[in-house]
Amino acid sequence: MGDALVGTTVDSRYVIESRIARGGMATVYRARDTRLDRPVALKIMYPHLAESQDFVARFRREARAAAKLTHPGVVAVYDQGTTEGSSYLVMELVQGPNLRTYLRSQGCLSVKDALTITKQIFQALAAAHRSGLVHRDVKPENVLIPENGPVKVADFGLARAASEATAATTGSILGTVAYLAPETVSGDPADGRVDVYATGIMLYELLSGVPPFTGDSPIQIAYAHVHDDTPRIREAETWVPESVDDLIAKLTERDPAKRPLDGEAAGTLVDEVLANLSEEELSLRGTAEPTLDDSSDLAGVMVTPTLSEVPLPEAKKRKPKASSPASSRRNLLIGIIAAVVAILMLFGLWFFLWGPGSYRPMVDVTNQQWASASKTLTSNEIDFERIDVFHDTVPVGNVARTDPAPGKPLGRFQKAKIYVSKGIEMLQMPDLTGKTKDEAPALVTKARFDQPQLSEEFSDTVPAGQVAAQDPAPGASVPHNTVVKVTISKGREPVTVPEVAGKMRDEAAAILTQSGLSPEVSEDFSDTVPKGAVISQSIKAGTTAFRNDKVGIVVSKGPQTVTMPNVVGKRVSEARATLEGLGLVVKVDQIYAIAGIVAESRPKAGTQVKVGSTVTIRTI
Repeated sequence: MGDALVGTTVDSRYVIESRIARGGMATVYRARDTRLDRPVALKIMYPHLAESQDFVARFRREARAAAKLTHPGVVAVYDQGTTEGSSYLVMELVQGPNLRTYLRSQGCLSVKDALTITKQIFQALAAAHRSGLVHRDVKPENVLIPENGPVKVADFGLARAASEATAATTGSILGTVAYLAPETVSGDPADGRVDVYATGIMLYELLSGVPPFTGDSPIQIAYAHVHDDTPRIREAETWVPESVDDLIAKLTERDPAKRPLDGEAAGTLVDEVLANLSEEELSLRGTAEPTLDDSSDLAGVMVTPTLSEVPLPEAKKRKPKASSPASSRRNLLIGIIAAVVAILMLFGLWFFLWGPGSYRPMVDVTNQQWASASKTLTSNEIDFERIDVFHDTVPVGNVARTDPAPGKPLGRFQKAKIYVSKGIEMLQMPDLTGKTKDEAPALVTKARFDQPQLSEEFSDTVPAGQVAAQDPAPGASVPHNTVVKVTISKGREPVTVPEVAGKMRDEAAAILTQSGLSPEVSEDFSDTVPKGAVISQSIKAGTTAFRNDKVGIVVSKGPQTVTMPNVVGKRVSEARATLEGLGLVVKVDQIYAIAGIVAESRPKAGTQVKVGSTVTIRTI
């Protein structure tokens, strides 16, 4: 059936040549701008929607928001106006398929192609985010692939200034459910991170051929976005490089705070991944089969509006025209389908706003005793699960944290997790005696402590390389975050033996002690070394010894002396034997050699005589 508007002229300027797409909110036509003589895309809102001031305002807001964007990756908006009660929007006409059509023709894309398209999408989104605009409906249908140049993001009709994003006055959920960010489903304020999330989901689909979340109904998919983490793509597509898997996980974090802040930040992550992948990795591609025949028409422009744009206001009543039976049956079928869609949309609104899919803020029971916290949860009709965990600061029996956190959305059917403190975790210190420098840290970490602080010192008793001391002591029960200190022996400490020969006894002993050596003193007579001075030392000066080694020193007692005995009256032979027995040298001075009896000795008896000295005896 033809379109009545084809061939007509809008606002005395735009000649409609053909219809491109129809959606729940508007129809998109190919037209020619007669004033500038160029092809354009003309988007005309349905007449019955003019009865809704909300829809009219949103359509006009689309024109103002999109017109602000000037970027090679954004479909340009040229003009806006009204014709016969309907608002229209004039946009750049892009020759080429949208990404949905292209993906179906390919089945899936290579790593290089998928990342390149994703990078170009983020470049376009970055320009929008810098202008305070959020697209809120990023999906393959809204990405166009021109014959030349980068891809173009289309239909910023769902974009809103970031300052307006918190209003959410319509109560409707905008955007295709397969790409909805969790906060959008939950009704939280939307910023550039919802676009980052949707693009991450789309990257998953470009590589695998299917989106990560599927279900029998849009409600199931929306529920999965809110309650489940995005599956790791390597679980299904093991060939995907790990860095790409990590990139998708970062872009599709359920918690917006963990996602890149905007298109610019997300694009930087894509650049880093592209720069670090090899040519072989970039050429990797999945096995998804195309779902379009080669003869399929891949030409397209702009996007079909999403199902979430299906109007809820009652259509404007028109005077019925006569129709054939076949036409009546067709109209009846269309009416039934429209009624079913409307019912599903109303059910979806009820489900997410008031029904089981609706949310309420999580109550704050942190730091409360369990008895009090459980009563609070029960009184607020919150289903919960208690999980006991160790905590370094929260007292035993108090709530350490909750999931979701206080104030965060909690689904009607969602069970809250309440983590109750068991106090700080205590661990037993292992015995490191006799363990080596390599063995000791392994035992400490095996006992679930952090890596120990290692130090080294000399030890007289522990061999080098073994544990000389540990803190805490073996077997001690201490908090898990205790800093374990381990001292490793460097063996005995070497010292250089000092020179003490000639030093006085006390001075020599002090010098050796200060050097870490243990002096052992003995005494001996010396004719040359003064009494009290060191004659010799057992270890030569300058030699390397070890701390606490014993060093013997011999201290002089001075020259050795004997008392001169009384030999007067004794025979010379007897006197000589007595004196020589004392170590003296005997000189005999004979005056008369008659009797051979000692008459006199020099020195006299009782005198101290140095051993080895000469004494004289006179005989008569």
